[in-house]
Amino acid sequence: MKRAKTTSYIAELLLVTTREDELFLNHCRYLGLKADECMVKEANRRLNKYFRDPEVKAIRKKHRKKGHKLSKDDKAILDAKRKEYGLSEYAFQDYLKVYGRQLSNYLDANTVQKIATQVWRGASSVLFGKGKAVRFKDYDHFLSLEGKSNTTGIRYKDGYLIWGKNLKIPVRVPANDKWLHRAMQDRVKYCRIVARWHHTHWRYHLQLILEGVPPAKPKRKVVDAVAGIDIGPSTVAAASQCGVLLQELGAEVNSIEAEIARLDRKMDRQRRASNPDNYDPSGRIKRLKKGERRVWHYSNGYYKTRAKRRTLYAKRRGLLKQSHCMLANYMLEHLGNFFFVEKMSMAGLAKRSKKNKSNKKTGRPRSKKRFGKSLQNHAPSQFIEILARKAKANGGDLIRVDPTPLKASQYDHTNDTCKKASLNQRTKVLSNGDEVQRDLYSAFLLSCLEALDAICRSKCIANYSKFKRMHDALIQELRRQKKAGAEFPRCMGI
Repeated sequence: MKRAKTTSYIAELLLVTTREDELFLNHCRYLGLKADECMVKEANRRLNKYFRDPEVKAIRKKHRKKGHKLSKDDKAILDAKRKEYGLSEYAFQDYLKVYGRQLSNYLDANTVQKIATQVWRGASSVLFGKGKAVRFKDYDHFLSLEGKSNTTGIRYKDGYLIWGKNLKIPVRVPANDKWLHRAMQDRVKYCRIVARWHHTHWRYHLQLILEGVPPAKPKRKVVDAVAGIDIGPSTVAAASQCGVLLQELGAEVNSIEAEIARLDRKMDRQRRASNPDNYDPSGRIKRLKKGERRVWHYSNGYYKTRAKRRTLYAKRRGLLKQSHCMLANYMLEHLGNFFFVEKMSMAGLAKRSKKNKSNKKTGRPRSKKRFGKSLQNHAPSQFIEILARKAKANGGDLIRVDPTPLKASQYDHTNDTCKKASLNQRTKVLSNGDEVQRDLYSAFLLSCLEALDAICRSKCIANYSKFKRMHDALIQELRRQKKAGAEFPRCMGI
């Protein structure tokens, strides 16, 4: 009988560790990584055996045909084969149990079982999803260890993390955090230890997975209105009858990004100085011949520079999330609490282009890179998720609509026609002669939907004059800021 699932949420506490505690937790993470590597190796071995089985290959070959559905007999055969080759969560836990006995002085049985469960999630994506293989991790990316309950193994009790017989670490609970004090009254389902890099060392946090619904914070005053959002790789445009907005996402992290680039160049110089034999006279990494192996040597200065860069990445991540939360709060207070945004595949925008283009003047091939760097630096998907969560918490919603029938970037409500425009054309001229910023106008059209697949032209005509006044005032203000020295991305068209 399956255990009943209940709603849960997370409260995070900082562990007040000594140097000995940090060394112990570092070693536990290292042993957990070795257990993960052992399980990943075994998972890939079992998957290879399963996919090479003649009966499985025959069924998968039939299933690849368009419109073919697996019969009950085929499903029964595949289930039997997965059981035969030990492809299940409990089979993974049973295999890792033997390895876990060697680590019993550090990792308890529940923690080892959770490691096996995490590997099974990767294996199940290969079996039933789009995964290709179960990947190994390195120490810098193996960041958490968790238990299965708050009764054995990793557990929290009376302000302390208790693990095993000897480890007992106090947690820091801010006295003025009312939300946290209320949350800790709920039942703790299980605990998780999370490592985060801080300046020159790993700092550890305790996450309590609590049962129930998170305590409600005091609701802010929001505007009850419908707004449209045009999201890009680095910018966001929004429009409603209460106001308009056009700005760069996470502009505060640009200075950090410049410092990260400077440290990248410094690391490259240090790496070249320590490994001159790995580079040819032109400065490129030498190609290896068959049977050769390249060895890299790193200096202490290189490791110190890498630690500084890692700290900046952590700072950028926290600052970017804070910026997104502040922007979401502003939009709820000044634009509305119901939002329409077009569905967009950010992963697709990050992929390299398949087309081969060359420079007409020089004849050299152009780079196939697209928007991966912008998506990494500005995180538009994270902003949409934050805005959706905050909108629902304040009685609104964020609805993603299909862009294909709407054609918001092509539509002109003044003559009810659609006209394609190149991506670098940031200003749109309507049939009546008005010039509008392309993203702002698309956001305005999304705020005038009559259904999820149609733009209401009568609503556009009724609301356009007010939008145009707010649009012109915003563009004028942005241009004034640019003359005063402010910098904006070229895609904003300011």
